[in-house]
Amino acid sequence: MLPKHYEPEYKLQEEWDILGVPEYLVTDRAKEFKSAHLKQISLQLGFQRRLRAFPSAGGLIETIFDKINKEVLSLYGGYTGSSIEERPKEAERTACLTLDKLERILVRYFVDHYNLHDYPKVKNQKRIKRWKSMLLSDPEVFDERELDICLMKVAYRNVEKYGSANFGGLVYQGDSLVKYEGQKISLRYDQRNIVTLLAYTRPLDGQPGEFIGIAKARDLEKERLSLGELNWIKKKLRVEAKEVDNSSILNE
Repeated sequence: MLPKHYEPEYKLQEEWDILGVPEYLVTDRAKEFKSAHLKQISLQLGFQRRLRAFPSAGGLIETIFDKINKEVLSLYGGYTGSSIEERPKEAERTACLTLDKLERILVRYFVDHYNLHDYPKVKNQKRIKRWKSMLLSDPEVFDERELDICLMKVAYRNVEKYGSANFGGLVYQGDSLVKYEGQKISLRYDQRNIVTLLAYTRPLDGQPGEFIGIAKARDLEKERLSLGELNWIKKKLRVEAKEVDNSSILNE
């Protein structure tokens, strides 16, 4: 939804001009698309949710997954395919993609390849041109903080003394949290890096919470720590019969 700016290492030949909030989000009837979280996102950002009426209505969406599998993922080690009988025996041994590398690969695919494909329902019109031709006005550019709700997980915690909060066994602090001592707030986090959390007031009566500020893991020197790494550290400490607290996690 945001304007897209990519560093030189992406090696892009074109630009990805598409941005903005859609008028509709059409999905299948999976449980996650009926969730209170997605309902809150749609209310906050102002789009309408639509569940497809029958399976064949999703063909246009499913096509992109088929293209990504055949035109992108099948070219890299670790690809298994949909057929168990035809699955390469060395797939697991040759798996080599990190999430960051996969993201760069997919960005290049969309920007320099997919967006330049012909739009299937209109002759001689590329997908990117189709999108531009249907705009009634310039898309609204949202502040990035307004979109945190989309991809971040949420945890609810009580604010303790000195504006601190506990998450995952780590103690987080932020000056902006001090005046919320004793109150329950919501913490939004990216599972790939939990060194910094975003603090919000709790949603009430269907209204989204308001941004309070950031909270950082106390004494954590590393620039990045994923939730998976944190859970692995805590498991290791328990196996070694060590107490799991802020100090032991940081030492580990």
